[in-house]
Amino acid sequence: MKIEDHWKDSFIYCVQFLTAEQIERKITKFIVLPKKYTSQEIELMVGTKFKNVKKTLFIDELGDGLLLKELERYDGTFNG
Repeated sequence: MKIEDHWKDSFIYCVQFLTAEQIERKITKFIVLPKKYTSQEIELMVGTKFKNVKKTLFIDELGDGLLLKELERYDGTFNG
């Protein structure tokens, strides 16, 4: 069995953004995405997939990662 059978190449990103709440907060998250996205597309994702984003401060590419191909079908067992 090869790694490619179950995993997709991806990048690990560190993103930081400000919220548009009454008390402005600076939030930092690490996200794993397939290698196909541009920084503009990631910024758009951050603005639409997180709640109340006022401004994206930065998106840093930290390195290579692996993303489980069938994550939504993973049943939590080592055989599944």
